[in-house]
Amino acid sequence: QAPTIFDYLVPGYSVFFAFFLMGMMAETVLNERLSGTLRRLFSLPLGRTSYLLGKTIPYSLMAMLQVVIVFGASALLFAYDLGNDLPALGLMIVATGLSIGGVSILVAVLIRTEGQANSIPTLITLVTAAISGAMFPSIRVPALEIFTPQYWAIQGFLKLTALGGALEDVLLNISVLVGMGLLGLVIATWRFRYN
Repeated sequence: QAPTIFDYLVPGYSVFFAFFLMGMMAETVLNERLSGTLRRLFSLPLGRTSYLLGKTIPYSLMAMLQVVIVFGASALLFAYDLGNDLPALGLMIVATGLSIGGVSILVAVLIRTEGQANSIPTLITLVTAAISGAMFPSIRVPALEIFTPQYWAIQGFLKLTALGGALEDVLLNISVLVGMGLLGLVIATWRFRYN
């Protein structure tokens, strides 16, 4: 049975809205940079990786929580089918949260002005949502969608929910999402400047 529009919209919008956390992270890092807080922090024995992980992990957890709430509410209120493998669904949610955190911290460390913080994360979120089909499944760019974490998250969730798949069906999705998150964190660590 082919997935319905509702089957697409639940994971699509849960991932779509979770990516708006990128803007919050960018503003937090920028404010700490502009206020001199970062300079004071790095006068202590604090490594770049430790600082960036300290920012990434809470936002990753917030993204995971948002997805859990949307899926849970959809299941309770609209009888949305969560599939037959809840542990695999949990791993997909964790991988999605890690990808959001890693990509978000990369964007956050590259932003230098308040205007950029107010516009660039939102623009990235909207453009990648449109490319990946997160906004609506009929609006997507097949040649580019595989480069977005939203695509891998949505397709993974669909495999587990609407298509009744199991962990082995989403191992690639989980691996790509975690890889995107780690790549974002590695590049962010390389590019990070506290002033």
